[in-house]
Amino acid sequence: MRNNRIWMMVTLLAVVFILGGCMNIPDLTEKESDFVAEYSAGVLLRHSDQYERRLIRSGRGEESQTAQPSAVPSETAQPAVPEVTPAPEAPETPAAEPGTEGADSQDTSTGESDAASGQSVEEDNTEKVSLNDLFHIKGLDFSYKSYQFCDKYPKGGDGIIPITAGKDETLLVVHFQIHNKSGAKKKVSLGRRANNISYKLKVDGSEYEPGISILKNTGLNYLNTTLRKGGKEDAVLVYTMSKERRQASGITLRIQEGKKAVDLQLK
Repeated sequence: MRNNRIWMMVTLLAVVFILGGCMNIPDLTEKESDFVAEYSAGVLLRHSDQYERRLIRSGRGEESQTAQPSAVPSETAQPAVPEVTPAPEAPETPAAEPGTEGADSQDTSTGESDAASGQSVEEDNTEKVSLNDLFHIKGLDFSYKSYQFCDKYPKGGDGIIPITAGKDETLLVVHFQIHNKSGAKKKVSLGRRANNISYKLKVDGSEYEPGISILKNTGLNYLNTTLRKGGKEDAVLVYTMSKERRQASGITLRIQEGKKAVDLQLK
């Protein structure tokens, strides 16, 4: 930059001397003077960094004026603003009719509650039958009689050792009656069938299985006895549970063999 300014000053002084006649140069014609002035101006412009349209020499030795881009951005130029496409509006949700609000959410929450609890309702494919149809022993009639809570059963007599409940426990005894209607003495034994018949007792949702009794006829679950003609006999199921179950509000018994089942509501 400094060298350019020195050359510009030297050139300007030369032009002044030439035009002022301080040098011993013959007088120039008007055309020649204009040529010298134009050449001097071109030299000045060629070395000027502040003039935005400088004379630039082409490869063929010719000079032309070329506009140089301004180094300082225009104050009035505005930055390009990208076009923004508006987002589509969400469709309005129709208002619920009176009396139906919350119905859908209630159904959904119920389903989620069942899934979270891990509980599933098992499909009951059993055939509901009577006690006689389930035991199907010709000539015998089976019927439910009653149930009772007690600490010991039976209470005594006939040399039978009673079944006794433990501490803080109680016995729930379910009574059935077997009636021989065959018209002859009849020997009854469940035999191998005893292991295929279940006796599930539900007390307020808790499930129990009967124990093996040491009664004379070994109880209904392992029935083994002989009935005289027209005779009747008591056969029981004995369950052991905590004493607080005596205040139970619901007691049900299901006797099942294969696909056949008997459901009893104990009263």
